[in-house]
Amino acid sequence: MPFPGLARRLAPCGAVGALLFVAVFLVDGALHADYDPVRDTVSELALGPGGWIQVTNFVVTGLLMVAFAVSLAWTLRSGRSYHWAPRLFAAFGVGLVLSGIFVTDPVPSDTTTTHGDLHLAAGLLVFGSLTAACFVVARRFPDRRWAWYSRATGIAVPVLFLAMGAGPPAVMGLLQRASIIAGWSWVAVISVRAWSSNRHPRSIEDPGPDDPEWDE
Repeated sequence: MPFPGLARRLAPCGAVGALLFVAVFLVDGALHADYDPVRDTVSELALGPGGWIQVTNFVVTGLLMVAFAVSLAWTLRSGRSYHWAPRLFAAFGVGLVLSGIFVTDPVPSDTTTTHGDLHLAAGLLVFGSLTAACFVVARRFPDRRWAWYSRATGIAVPVLFLAMGAGPPAVMGLLQRASIIAGWSWVAVISVRAWSSNRHPRSIEDPGPDDPEWDE
């Protein structure tokens, strides 16, 4: 990494993006009189007047996640997570950007559009890459508590996501929000830990007792 100082400053982008995304869709949903957060998905906030807010939320959060992936490539300069973790977080970010560019179709809808299908594909990239990242990062933690937290998140995110599609439409939005909050909270925690590790470059090269959970 040619700019380690920049990489360290980018480390909090994951936490900022995760918290920003959740805060925006919670507030935006509360301001829409005809929007039911229990029934309606987050993506449906991008439809109609004011939809630009959620579109921007997708794109900005995605770019922040890509920035975090760049930082992570510096933090994980060795070990089993070195190659895959940054790539998966970058894919996660790209999927979010694409989710904003290609707006969802209304749910339910009798017809589908190309941009709606692309939005669904982007969503699969988002949740699939995040799930994989959980298990890849879990291998980085010698501390079993952190490893199991990552694995538990990696199970909860896809289970809740699949339940959203297979469950009753009346609670689709609630199940999606549960999946998002579980996964995005984990991203925020990992981002904070990476930032903390980046504040002590020596511990990245030569792990010491002060950083046992992140570095191998």
